[in-house]
Amino acid sequence: MNRKVRLAALVVIAFALGSTARAAELVLVGSSIDIDLKKITGGRPLDTGRAELQALAAAITDEYHRRGYTTSHVERVSVRADGVVEAHVRESRIVRVSVGGVGEREAAQIGAFLVPKTGELYNRNILNGRMDAARGRFNLDSIVARPINYEGTGDVFLSVSVRRFDPGSLYGGIGMDPIYGIMPRLGWRLPLAPSSFDLKAQAGLRDRLRKAEAVARYTRSLGEGYSSIFVGADGGMSVERWETAGRDYTVKSGAAILGMGFAADLPGPILAWLKLYARGAYASLDDYGRKGASGLNREAQGVADLLVSDRFYIIEKRDAVSFNATVSFGAGDIEPGGRLSAESRLGVPLRPFSVLRLIPRASAYYTDSRERFYLRYVFDGELMGFAGDFSAARWRLVAGLDAEFEIVPSFFFAGPFVNAGRFLDEEERKRSATGIGARASLEYRSTMASISYAWDASAGPSKGGVYVSAESVF
Repeated sequence: MNRKVRLAALVVIAFALGSTARAAELVLVGSSIDIDLKKITGGRPLDTGRAELQALAAAITDEYHRRGYTTSHVERVSVRADGVVEAHVRESRIVRVSVGGVGEREAAQIGAFLVPKTGELYNRNILNGRMDAARGRFNLDSIVARPINYEGTGDVFLSVSVRRFDPGSLYGGIGMDPIYGIMPRLGWRLPLAPSSFDLKAQAGLRDRLRKAEAVARYTRSLGEGYSSIFVGADGGMSVERWETAGRDYTVKSGAAILGMGFAADLPGPILAWLKLYARGAYASLDDYGRKGASGLNREAQGVADLLVSDRFYIIEKRDAVSFNATVSFGAGDIEPGGRLSAESRLGVPLRPFSVLRLIPRASAYYTDSRERFYLRYVFDGELMGFAGDFSAARWRLVAGLDAEFEIVPSFFFAGPFVNAGRFLDEEERKRSATGIGARASLEYRSTMASISYAWDASAGPSKGGVYVSAESVF
């Protein structure tokens, strides 16, 4: 459809002037997206000859196509009596969706997921991002969407074909965690539209088994899929380090969860996802406290978790902007008067050049509790370069900058990074730390792997440590 439309659109040109002249202004008629006209015209006056107007129409159409609006085009250019050039844009909208390969009910749900609002502009980039998300959400082995000209109108009838072989999808990975050591992870997700069941587990091996936990969740979507309810349980054990006391303590825990999730499309396009849930937690602590006592911590918790990101709508996930914030409050045996904890993360990738991605990032953690149980490790994956330091903090602020060169397009990435932090440690001392390192990453379809080497900026590379991560959907 694109080639025929473009040839036809290149152009029907209506002249309001009888000879070639220069126009001082260009306006778009029928456009609902933000187009930088100065980028197209170069900020220069426009020639109104036939060839020049054809080239102008082609340039505007190319800009639409570059941004993913591959079925939209300039259908007519005219020059008004006052010399203003009008480019009339035919924006192509999705007016109907058909999904084949699954049952009628699930087909309707997949269609609503791919096109939340009938009549929205067709954008190949946004659609591809939603198709990637639909593969995981509905456990699809393949999904193909074909835009078809709808009854000669220029709008789109979206024909979607899906295939599914095995129930459930298995995913997993392995990493080198600075706190718990080698950490294999394994998960299984079973879509039961409009519901899903998730089960995942991980373990940490350092000098011994340092962590083992499992999480189970059942989620049911409501209405159009923009809200959901979920229930779940988790449990496990971990060996934690009390750095200033110079010894370990062991936590055995379990929890039950009940909550709701709410999603909303924001301008951008960006998706906001809010989860509100209650959590009843139980923990048995051995050798805890400065005197090595044991005890219990039964706690009722309330949690709010917000995620704002465009990763669901773009093809290149490495370019995704994301912000995550979690606030929890609770009261239990350790803090009978109640405690508050909050954390946040922000990443904003920038592309100054096609082969270079700069990723400014920041994170923060705070708790009003002075109990070691609620303190957060300082030198985790957010602040690398301090392997073997198990300091914990009541509050921590971290900022970092990653430089990532795309050595092989969409496959091999490498570059340096720096991260710095300020925190209040277990002894109520304010401290600072800066780490420097380099990272190399591979990405192929649903498999990703990376290796990093980082060190304390004040000590030099010889005091550094290796960080490894790999994950895949099988």
